[in-house]
Amino acid sequence: MARRTGCRFTSRYCRRNRLPLQPWPKSGTLVSVAWYKEWCDSRLRAAGDEEHGGMINKELLSIIVCPQTHQRLSLSDDSLVKRLNELVRAGRLRNKVGQAVTARIEGALVREDQQVAYAIVDGIPILLMDEGIALDQLSG
Repeated sequence: MARRTGCRFTSRYCRRNRLPLQPWPKSGTLVSVAWYKEWCDSRLRAAGDEEHGGMINKELLSIIVCPQTHQRLSLSDDSLVKRLNELVRAGRLRNKVGQAVTARIEGALVREDQQVAYAIVDGIPILLMDEGIALDQLSG
């Protein structure tokens, strides 16, 4: 039987209840997959900016620029993200090449001129020119 290693589920408990197990990196100790994912998420949040729920690291934010114009990007406020997600749900949000944006947006990086936003999905900023979202869609 594997050691607990801070895990609330031992390998015996997981096997008995048919919960998936995964080897811990380096040591090979078996831990529950759910606990491992929770641990990884907590490490990512700890590495990020506390003010924005660990979404993006301050140091990274200071060096990221728009892939098209090379203007600085800043983290959007919650009201903008809420409006973008409302358009996603309505099926009316489009990226720069006209494709519908279907994934829920956790946050956005907005260009200095406030014309384009780049979505943050699953904690990862999508910094591709074609994936930029023109913010003039919000007014119409």
